Amino acid sequence: MLTGVKGNELTKAIGLWRNGDNTYVKEKARGSLRSYFTHRWKIELESDVLTFLVTYYLN
Repeated sequence: MLTGVKGNELTKAIGLWRNGDNTYVKEKARGSLRSYFTHRWKIELESDVLTFLVTYYLN
């Protein structure tokens, strides 16, 4: 699991995502996941790539 992302935030994001609300996921993903990937792998992700990763891992 993503150790850099708070568990309760991830749980809330997954719950909203499964209910069809992508807004929260996109906003949190831009911060939390982008920070995680940038910090861990020293890469910058484009929005399209980030959206793909969020979609892939939450489905």
